[in-house]
Formats: sequence, C-alpha cells, structure tokens
Amino acid sequence: DVDLRTSGDVRIENNLARARLGGQLKLSGTNVKPVLIGVVETQEGAQAFFRGNTFNVQRGQLQFNGLWPTFDLSAQSQVREYLVTVKAFGRFEDPKVSLSSPGARAAFDWLARNTASDERVLNEFADGSAWMYAEAGVAPLFAMKVATFPGQWGDRTYLLAHAADLRTDDRAACAAEAWRVRYAYVGGRLFVGHEGSVDPALGVGPLTAGGWTVVFRDGDATVLERPALAARNCATPSVS
Repeated sequence: DVDLRTSGDVRIENNLARARLGGQLKLSGTNVKPVLIGVVETQEGAQAFFRGNTFNVQRGQLQFNGLWPTFDLSAQSQVREYLVTVKAFGRFEDPKVSLSSPGARAAFDWLARNTASDERVLNEFADGSAWMYAEAGVAPLFAMKVATFPGQWGDRTYLLAHAADLRTDDRAACAAEAWRVRYAYVGGRLFVGHEGSVDPALGVGPLTAGGWTVVFRDGDATVLERPALAARNCATPSVS
C-alpha cells in the first residue's frame, strides 16, 4: 500500500473550475488492478464556472472507494438580484445536478407540502422549474423545453398557452383536469444571456386576471392556484 497526502499543493485550473485540493488517499490493490481509496476536498477560495457565471464553492469533495469515484459539490453565485445555488453529486458518468434560487427552493418545498402525488404543476421550463422534481419530488408538467420534442406533448402545450382562459376555454380546462393541474409555478430567469424560450410563457398578471390566485410568493418565485372550474363533458385526453 502507498499513502498519498496533499494539503493544497494540487491544483485544478481550466474552463470549468479553479481550485486547490487537499486530502489523503491510499493506493492499494495489485499491479494488475490498482485501487484508490480516500477523500480529496477543495480548499478555501475554490471557484466553478457555469454559463458565464462564477460560483464560489462552499463544498467540493471527491471520494474514492475502490470501485468508482463519486463527487459532491455545492456552490453559490450572485446573479443580478438572485443568490443562485448549484448542487451536483454522484458518479461522474451519471451526475445529478440541481440549480435554483432560494425563492424557487422555498416554492418547491411549499408545493411538496401541498400537492398530491398524482398532481402536476403547470410550469414553463425556461425559468428553471424543471428542477422542482429533483429538489422536492414535485412533478412539473414540463421537464424539458417544448421545442425539444415538438408535437409530442398532447394537450399540455395548449394548456400552457391558454392557462389564463380556464374559465372560458373548455379544451384548456379539460387538459388541466386530465393532467391533475391545481397549481402553476412562475419564476424568474436566473442567468444573464440564457437563451430565450420559444415555449408559451406563463405570467402572474395574465393568470390572476384569468382567476388564478397567488398562494405563495418568495422573491422571484410565485405559486398560483387555479380557479374553480364548472363541470365539463371532457373527451378522452391527449396525454402523449
């Protein structure tokens, strides 16, 4: 066995990160099948770069267990008026990443407490709300951009475009019932220069004018409850 120790004299510096690393590793196994065991952590002052923004790393750790390396990263950045947190962890070949503002995380937590397991939340992907499932186990109506798979969303796209007309639009109301949509989430765009979305956009103003009620608000994040709907004779929904 060979013990390896570093106290910040190992550096990473590229377009993804700038950091000093410290920790203790053990090289074990055989010449044919060496095994690395131990933990390496980022030192104070580490930074990560994502979509043109610099994140200050609060926690960065590489773990070697002799089978496959895993990592755990938590970092923050002030983007305009928002304090944005990015969390990433897991195996390098299958990383899990979440990114949201404090207001969004509070809204996702509220939705987790107030939605049933079979309900979905009306959302627009471009505001980062697809993270609500990873953050709080809440199912969004759209987990990716509509434009990514055009024509594959059934009546969901119609509901997104006509959510403010639920009281007068039978097709939109039936889609809301079919997809078990009781709440809508509206959030702010987090990144300067983020590509624009061609998806229909949700707005607090049009939704409230259409009878939706604001039930939660924190910073850039707003949750609205849909208006009561009259009984309708809905056909079998398109849920492709």
